[in-house]
Amino acid sequence: MRRTSLIMAGVALLCSAAAAQNVDTSRIHPITVPIRDAGTVDINTGTWSQSTTGADYVGKIFDNTCQWTGGGFYFGSEHCEDVYDDGRIPSPTDPNAPAGAEVDNNVDSMQIAYCTAFPTGNVGFDYGFFDMMAPCAGWLAQQALHVGPSYNGATAYMNLAGLNLPGDNSGGGSLACWTVTITLGNGFCLMSDGDGSWNGSGDEFSYAFSHQMDNATYGVANGMIISAEPLVVAFGGCSYGIPCGTDATGAACGTGLGIADQMWENTDGTPVGGPVNTALCPSGANTGCYWFGGWPANVWASFWLELTSTGPCGPPQGPTVYCTYTTVNAGTTCGFDQCPSFNGCVALAGSSNMAAEPVQNANDYDIVVTGTDSGKPAVIFGGVNGQAVIPFSSGTLCVKPPIKRTPPQNSGGTGGCVGSLVLRINDPASASVILNQPPGTVVDYQGWLRDPMAVSGTDVSDAIEVVFQ
Repeated sequence: MRRTSLIMAGVALLCSAAAAQNVDTSRIHPITVPIRDAGTVDINTGTWSQSTTGADYVGKIFDNTCQWTGGGFYFGSEHCEDVYDDGRIPSPTDPNAPAGAEVDNNVDSMQIAYCTAFPTGNVGFDYGFFDMMAPCAGWLAQQALHVGPSYNGATAYMNLAGLNLPGDNSGGGSLACWTVTITLGNGFCLMSDGDGSWNGSGDEFSYAFSHQMDNATYGVANGMIISAEPLVVAFGGCSYGIPCGTDATGAACGTGLGIADQMWENTDGTPVGGPVNTALCPSGANTGCYWFGGWPANVWASFWLELTSTGPCGPPQGPTVYCTYTTVNAGTTCGFDQCPSFNGCVALAGSSNMAAEPVQNANDYDIVVTGTDSGKPAVIFGGVNGQAVIPFSSGTLCVKPPIKRTPPQNSGGTGGCVGSLVLRINDPASASVILNQPPGTVVDYQGWLRDPMAVSGTDVSDAIEVVFQ
C-alpha cells in the first residue's frame, strides 16, 4: 500500500470531524476467569500443536500483550462491528532501529487473545492487515455502508472460522478467555514503518478485526482482550531484542511500538457519527474514533497482538488488490478509481485466502466480491494481459482487454449492501482461459453488477491480481 494524498487529507479531516470519543463503559468488561492458552493452530490445515505462548522467540517483530495495572479487561464488540487498531514495525532507517529490523517482513504467525461465551467450534474471527493507515486517520474512504469485514485494500485478510477455536467448553453461556497462536503457512508481507522507511509520522501499520458470534445468543459480550501498559516497559518491549516487561499478572509482556490511545470502529450500514443502523446492528455504536477514557486512569485503547516474521518478504506470496476506492483518480465522478453504487454500496474484490496464491488444479481457491447491492445480476470477468485504468461504468475498468466473462450469477442477499459473488478459479474442470492457469500465469479479475438507478446502469468492484502457483 502506497502513501497517497488521500491518507494525509483523511488525517486532517478525521482529526477535526471525528475526534476520539469515549466508548460506552458498559462495553468494557472485566476478565473474571483465567486467561488460558489454547496452543497453536495452522490456518491452512487446522492442525493444533503445542503452545508458544510467552516465548521470547527469535523473529518477534511486534508484541502488545501487557495488561493494564488496574486489571484485565476485554472490549465487548458486536458481530456487526469492525474494529481498527494500529502499531509500528521499525525499519532500518529508524534512528533507534533494533538489531534485525528489515524493510519488509514476512509475517508467519500471529497471536490473538479474546473472551467469548460461545461453544468451542462456533468461535470465528476475521482479521485484515494494512501496511499504512492510522486507525482514526484515512478511514473515511475505507468506511462505507458495507456489511461485514470487507477490508478494502488490505495487505492480507484472514477468516479464522473453521479452525475449531476454543470457547466455553461447558457448552456455551459462560465466559471463557483464551490466547491463540495462528501460523500462517507462507505468511504475508507487511512493510516496516508503513512504506519501508522511517518518516517520523505516518509510520504505523493497521489491523482490523471482527467476530462472527451474535451476542444476543447467550447474552454475554464477545471481544478482544485489551492490552498496552506503558508503565511496565517502554514502547516496543518484548519485540526484537528489546527487553520485556512484567504486568500485573506477573507475566512477561510487551508494549507495542507505535500504538495510539484510540481505535476506529465501523458499524454495519452506519455512516460516520451515526445514527446507528439498528436493523443491521441492534446494539452497535456510531461509526467513528474511540478511546477508553484516557490512560492511565483507564485502560489503553489497544488490543492483544503478537506478530512474528521469518525475515524479509522476498517475492510476493499473496494476491494484490488494486484500482480501489481509495486510489485518487480525477477522471471519475467521485475522484477515486472506483465509486460507490447508487445506493452507496462498495463492491470489494478479494479471495478466499488473501495470504496465498492459487495453486493450479487444487480446486480450493475462490475470487470473491463482497459488499455489493443485493439481488443484482452480475458477472466476474478477467484477463491475462495485465492491469488497466480505463473509464468504465461508474468508475474504472482495471483489467486490460481483451477480457473474458464468467457465467452470470445473482449477488443474493436481502436489502442493503449484503450481496456477494464467488468464482472458483482453480477447478480442474474449468476450461475458461482465465481460470486454472499454469504456474506463473498472472490473471486479473473484477466484478460487474447491474445498478439500474445509476447513470451508467452498472457498477464495478475494485480489482484483484493473482499469480497461479
